[in-house]
Amino acid sequence: MKSNSTNLNMKQFFNKHKFHFYSLAIMLIASAAFVPSSFKGKKLQQSDITQYKGAASEIMDYEKNKNDDILWTNAQFGGMPTYMIKGLGHLVPIKWLRVPKSPQVWAKIFLYLLCAYIMFVSFSVRPWIAVIGAIGLGFATENFTIINVGHNTKALAIAYLPLVIAGCQFLFRKKWLLGLTVLSVGMGLEVLVNHLQITYYGGLLVGIFFIFQLVKHIQEGRIKDYIMASGLAVLGLIFALGANALPLMLTNEYSESSIRGKTELLLKRENGKIVANTDNSSGLTESYAFSYSNGWTDIFATIIPNYSGGDSDKLGLYYGDIGSTSGPKYVGAAMFFLMVIGFMFLSGPIRYWLLSAMLLAIILSMGQNHFTGINEFFFNNVPFYNKFRAPSMIMAIVQICVALMAIVGLERIISLPQNDPQVANKLKYAGFGALGLVLILTFLSTSFNDFNSNPQYNEVGEIVYDSDTRFAQANLQQSGQQATPANINQFKEMLAERRIEAMKKDGYRSIFFIGVLFLIVWFYYKNKFELKYALIAIGLLVTADMWGVGKRYLNDKDFKRKASVQNAVTPNSVDLEIMKDPSYHRVLDLTVNPLASTRTSFFHKSLGGYSAAKIRRYQEVWDWYLMDDLGKGKISGNHILNMLNTKYVMFPDRQNNSPEPKYTMN
Repeated sequence: MKSNSTNLNMKQFFNKHKFHFYSLAIMLIASAAFVPSSFKGKKLQQSDITQYKGAASEIMDYEKNKNDDILWTNAQFGGMPTYMIKGLGHLVPIKWLRVPKSPQVWAKIFLYLLCAYIMFVSFSVRPWIAVIGAIGLGFATENFTIINVGHNTKALAIAYLPLVIAGCQFLFRKKWLLGLTVLSVGMGLEVLVNHLQITYYGGLLVGIFFIFQLVKHIQEGRIKDYIMASGLAVLGLIFALGANALPLMLTNEYSESSIRGKTELLLKRENGKIVANTDNSSGLTESYAFSYSNGWTDIFATIIPNYSGGDSDKLGLYYGDIGSTSGPKYVGAAMFFLMVIGFMFLSGPIRYWLLSAMLLAIILSMGQNHFTGINEFFFNNVPFYNKFRAPSMIMAIVQICVALMAIVGLERIISLPQNDPQVANKLKYAGFGALGLVLILTFLSTSFNDFNSNPQYNEVGEIVYDSDTRFAQANLQQSGQQATPANINQFKEMLAERRIEAMKKDGYRSIFFIGVLFLIVWFYYKNKFELKYALIAIGLLVTADMWGVGKRYLNDKDFKRKASVQNAVTPNSVDLEIMKDPSYHRVLDLTVNPLASTRTSFFHKSLGGYSAAKIRRYQEVWDWYLMDDLGKGKISGNHILNMLNTKYVMFPDRQNNSPEPKYTMN
């Protein structure tokens, strides 16, 4: 009897939520189908994970041999706290909510989809449309590029951010317990993965959300509801921060000693001169913080993926202003068109919240390249903003804004009566507007864009760096030609033509997706399509659009056998020779960029390494003394190297052009 009752209850529960279960199945299948190699025991050769393994080599060896935690490592930068390398997430109880975890690549993609789906549902979007949005947002190209290079904490922070938004939205729908639970869990996981920059940008997005909700509730005379929702949101934040108190407090304590803290130096270098340092503020320098800023070509690449040349590591076609990138921040031509529909048909706080947050994020992403007045104001006045670099990273917020406006807008339009002349006019404006922009970018870009990189200038207006010129010189020398100005200009013209060709190919692609999607929505509105067939077609188009570009940056060829990934860094003959010395010493490796590589840390106690949170005092010693000395080749009798207990110096064998380095004993 009890068994029959249980079965009945389960059946009722399934029938009530069956569309969510169907959506979950679609997301499971889609995420698994995108990375089938993830289930074949293969791994990605992720550059940042290799860097991490080098930095953490001493930590992992100690834990393996001693079965205990170690709080300090000498493997890089002459020593630094281990919790700034490995983190302390393994000591936080909320870690058990981080599921699924493996296979690692698939798990991250599935979390992209699942958390996005929950966010769309919180905005009262029906399941079939929510799953379209989950694929559109979850398959955004940036999500794949960061997985490929190994930005795992960034990937997880982006994945969990929609949960935070969903929790806030549930609270303002008066679903108090659900909202508090989702917000607490989402924020707890967001903080746990320890990518504070994405969390900070998410805070800006949520803060703007609360501002527009306040205006709405004042207008409607529901200030008590606002206070209730806000109070519970604060409570959820306290729960989340409390669950992560240990790593947060340690990170905050360490930050004062890192390059994000205040300097103790009374002098500084400015325009080649040494002057008094009157800057007593903490945080990064402006030039360092604004590195990796977007340009307009990078923004246009959100709807035409190859507009800025794609991946800077492949083919040499990238010419945007970021400097180095693993791919475009492509949000999808199909999603862009749906976003324009959303802008036309949505009203109230959601419309202006998403629009203002999107525009602000685009402006802030440009850092030192455009809107410098606004960016400098934020850098100098907004709390903690100067703690972060790489403004282009804020485009993760643009992805969310585009997807939310697109999917909530799609939900809105299919809820309107069909064959309404006013609705038809808005649809025309949306379709022709989206198509018009892409047509202009595809066919008229050469009138305002030369498709060459923008040179960098010094204070007196002289060109100090031009990536296209540097690329042309390297290729001409490699092919045995002279790098004369004429040859360089000819090479740059050829490069521009290749970029235009790649851009137009993707431009035609974006025109196709927008055009077909426009026709589907139009025919549905004219009662030529049933809703279910229209949604299936829209879903397939969005998936095909995002899938096609995503596969350029994460595909089966990127997966390698587990053994080859684990043995990606092997010692050379010099490493093996130095490793015979049992004495305590440090090694300076000049075969790599000492401050951007952890290769040496795999085998030695290194003077260099890689970290975004180096100890400021060490960085300043390097900047003031070692930078000049190493540039001049002053190694022998170097007091700074002696002070740091440097016994061996490795350097490339340029005389014999040998891949094996040489070394000298100090």
